[in-house]
Amino acid sequence: MADYYPLIARAVAGLDPSAPGEARRALYERARAALIAQLRGVQPPLSESEITRERLSLEEAVRKVESEAAQRAREARTEADKLACVAWNERMLGFNGPAQPSPTLADALNAGYRYLEVRCLGCNRNQTVALDIVRRSKATPVHELEPNTCYPLRRRSVGFGADDDLWPRP
Repeated sequence: MADYYPLIARAVAGLDPSAPGEARRALYERARAALIAQLRGVQPPLSESEITRERLSLEEAVRKVESEAAQRAREARTEADKLACVAWNERMLGFNGPAQPSPTLADALNAGYRYLEVRCLGCNRNQTVALDIVRRSKATPVHELEPNTCYPLRRRSVGFGADDDLWPRP
C-alpha cells in the first residue's frame, strides 16, 4: 500500500494559496481518477480488495491534507480577529470613547479576549463584562453593548481583555 500523503500535500502546496476549496477538490478528483485508471491497468490485474485498499489510502491522505488546511484557516482567522481587536482597543484609547465599527462578540472570543472592561466617562465607574455569557447573538458588534452597561450616563470607554489582562495597554 502506497503513502499518497507526500504526493497530495505537494500538489496542494503548488496551488494558488488564494484559490478556493474547489481547486483542491478538483485536484483530488483528478488524483482519484488517475489512481483508478492506473490500478485497473496493472498486469496481472489487481483484486477489488487491493484496489479498495489503495483508494482508502488515497482518501486518508486527502483527509489529512484537508485537516491541515482547515487548521491553517482557523489559525489565520484567530490572528485576524486578534489584530482587529487590538486595533479597536487602540482606537478606543486614542479617541477616549466609542469607536465604530467594532469587532463582534464572536471575533473577540475567537481572538482570546474573554472580558470587556467598560469605564463610564460620566460617573467614572468601571465594569467588567464576561463576553461568553452575554445574552446577545455572537454576531453583535461590541460597541452595541455600551448602552446596557451604565445607566446614569451614556458616555463610556470600553476595551477588550484576556483572562490575565482585563485592559490591554500599548
